[in-house]
Amino acid sequence: MLFSDGENFTSCETSTLAQLRLAGLSLTTVGVGTEAGASIRTANDYLRDDAGQIVRSQLNRSFLQSLARDGRGQYVETDRSGQYINELAGWLRSQRGRTFDLNRVSASANKYDYFLLAALVLLTLDLVVTFRTFRL
Repeated sequence: MLFSDGENFTSCETSTLAQLRLAGLSLTTVGVGTEAGASIRTANDYLRDDAGQIVRSQLNRSFLQSLARDGRGQYVETDRSGQYINELAGWLRSQRGRTFDLNRVSASANKYDYFLLAALVLLTLDLVVTFRTFRL
């Protein structure tokens, strides 16, 4: 699942999509933002580029839709009401689970039993055997 505004400043690697298809996975893209664009707010200012200009993020819907189509997935666009969450949840529920790179690890038994047994023997010996102290 890819959450993005879809702005693409470099060429897109198609080999990654091919690897997803070979693995039987689909790519769902979630479009964030608007086509009109907006500034990105940080803690106390707006996000700025290297030149000091305020960054404006614009939604590139067509790119995200083509990415989802090529990745055999679905395109969902965010909205202020949050209804897209229900659409995403329904789509995720409909997906079949898959297992990759399953490794089995056998856990051996703890070896602390020997030390516990030795401590119990010494404790019992301490309770049974009493020593007299010598007075000088």
